[in-house]
Amino acid sequence: MKLKSLLQLLSIFLISYSGQSQQLKVGLGNNLTNYQFTNSLGIMNDNLKPSAGNHLLIGIERPVIDTLSLMSKYSKLAFYLGNKPNFTKVLTYLNYEIDLNYNQFNSVGDLQNYTFSYQTNFIGIQFGFGPQIILKRGYSIQLKTQFSLNKMIQGIQELNTHFVDLNNNSQFSNIQFLTGYEIGITKKINNLFAGYISYQSSNSINKKIIGSPTLNFNPTCISLGIKIYPSK
Repeated sequence: MKLKSLLQLLSIFLISYSGQSQQLKVGLGNNLTNYQFTNSLGIMNDNLKPSAGNHLLIGIERPVIDTLSLMSKYSKLAFYLGNKPNFTKVLTYLNYEIDLNYNQFNSVGDLQNYTFSYQTNFIGIQFGFGPQIILKRGYSIQLKTQFSLNKMIQGIQELNTHFVDLNNNSQFSNIQFLTGYEIGITKKINNLFAGYISYQSSNSINKKIIGSPTLNFNPTCISLGIKIYPSK
């Protein structure tokens, strides 16, 4: 399935669940991306340095098991979980997340008397899963395992005053699969809003092929945002 089709499906999903028990999550932040480039001889290029880029996110975050919703149902699952209170309680602390992302994965470097930079713009879908630890005074901590699919929509390499379109470079233009983790702190403001700060680290998974250059992205991101709770 093409990334465009996945984005359309996610948009439908976000709209269809707008009245359900979940949080709408909106955030922005800053990426610092390491380009892990290995040439055809298997030698890592250490001339590339991280460069800042934007990060934007909109998505939904939901508990795996919504206790209030479950109590109103008479399904076999509800009956089973009703007889497993300890197991059900553990599930209520687990959240999953589905997001639409916009990311800039940028880098700069120099080699001999040449300076160069990479400016890229990606859109993607991100999935996350993990526990939420409830603290006092409206605070909570989120720990998530994440993976995402990302497609470059525009990219330029600048070499001194020469510009190269990266859409013709398969190392950039192919869909990038990233895995990683997120650590976040949320503070509930009232029954409708919460604020959060998070740190994310991820890495693309492009296998090294003998005799061919390989590029992997390793972005870290600090972001701020809000979570909006549905009105009852």
